[in-house]
Amino acid sequence: MSEKRRRPRLAFAFALLALFAAADAAMAWEWVYGPPNTVDQAKRRVQPVNHCQQEGQGYIAVGTFDQGNLNPEVYVVYTPLAGGPPVWENTYDVLGFALPDEGVAIAAVHGGFVILSNVQNGAWMPALTFIKCSGGVVWSQIYPDVVLGKDLLGKDLIRTANGDLAVAGVWWNGNDEDAFLMRTNPAGGLLWNIAYNPGGSEAFNALTEAGPLTTSPVPDLIAVGRFNRTNGDLQGLVARVNGANGAIGAAPQCLAHHGTVNTQDVYYSVSPPLLTQPYVGQFAMVGTTSNPLWEDDVWVTRGNPCALAAQSRIGSPATAVPTAEDGFDIREALNGPVIGPAGGMLAIAGDHGPNPGGPYDATFLNVGTGALLPVVGSGRVFGDHAFQNEIFYSLEEDPAGWPQNRWILAGLTETNWEGLGDPRDMYLVHYAPPGPGICEKGWKPVGYTIDWPQERLLFHRQAPAKDYPVNTPFWPQWNPFALHCP
Repeated sequence: MSEKRRRPRLAFAFALLALFAAADAAMAWEWVYGPPNTVDQAKRRVQPVNHCQQEGQGYIAVGTFDQGNLNPEVYVVYTPLAGGPPVWENTYDVLGFALPDEGVAIAAVHGGFVILSNVQNGAWMPALTFIKCSGGVVWSQIYPDVVLGKDLLGKDLIRTANGDLAVAGVWWNGNDEDAFLMRTNPAGGLLWNIAYNPGGSEAFNALTEAGPLTTSPVPDLIAVGRFNRTNGDLQGLVARVNGANGAIGAAPQCLAHHGTVNTQDVYYSVSPPLLTQPYVGQFAMVGTTSNPLWEDDVWVTRGNPCALAAQSRIGSPATAVPTAEDGFDIREALNGPVIGPAGGMLAIAGDHGPNPGGPYDATFLNVGTGALLPVVGSGRVFGDHAFQNEIFYSLEEDPAGWPQNRWILAGLTETNWEGLGDPRDMYLVHYAPPGPGICEKGWKPVGYTIDWPQERLLFHRQAPAKDYPVNTPFWPQWNPFALHCP
């Protein structure tokens, strides 16, 4: 099969909790997915599933399955609430013809899910694929531009106008990279796409919407990524654009970069608008900052994209040997009691290791929404804590866990848990902070308040050379891997 239990490790307290819990969602668990001898992982937008009645509640993650000597394919795993053997798992060969595919992000929509993937046929191109709750394909669209998709937004007709979809990524213009945004209708029909070129090399890594539909027929889009300055510094790139057409008008719309001199700073994620007072309507952004003084540290900011209110970096104590940390995803804790400081708290997923080359443990951390400093006792590292890499690329709060804050986290593990010579597996963890839960250790990073400059950018707006979708011409039959339950 493809699902593998890491090893029995639920504490007796969790066994007792299971006797009284209304659902298995009340339990902490961690599982790895993917057959032996393949390279598998999850990427962005892991999430609880609540809208698939026949298949039932659970969690869904998207990533890539690679057999090494054959073309990589999109890999989707739909697990039940308790983890373990999946409801289903499929691989999808989007373009066919033995061409590489990679799964990037997934969005819940009415009747199923939309997958963002990248396909390579000479150059990388983004693709959107609609699958039913059962995993069957309804439609697929490929957008023949030299674009690498990084993130997908679409929320089952709740906030995204008319069920539209939005994609963030990076476009190669022939000389360097430009940040890229695209919007489609619910069927994948292209509405607009824009490459933003403020005069360097840019990319968007993530996006969200600015507010509910009541504020505008089409809410603004918020995108974050990185901007290369001419002196070699890497800065965090942020934008707020008109959701209807991608244009940047008067404030609060803007294009800007954040960071300081002699650093390498990049944003990897942005939260939806915050809902906890007094920060309602602001955004939280997370990424990585590096400097000769502190290696890689988690970098967290809060405010409006071009008007930050708070910043911090989180890493090893100043008196310790520098370690390396990355923040890859950030969300606000909304369900259950707020156990953090007044004003709420945020959750961050990423990695932590002895140096930028690893080995990494996957990390979970709560920070207070106000000063963005670590909540005492909340830090956890997951993995073998030794020689192999574990990384969390995405997380989402689980509403089924109320009245306690619970999270689903997704990424990769390179530990051969079953001794099969397996180079990498998709790694899913259901976690109930502040722990302890399963096989994780405590982590006590230190937060440092910073106040780095913010600078607005002018940009040249240009559409990619090709801006029309085509139907995917070829869909081979896929076969879910056989299950071998422990």
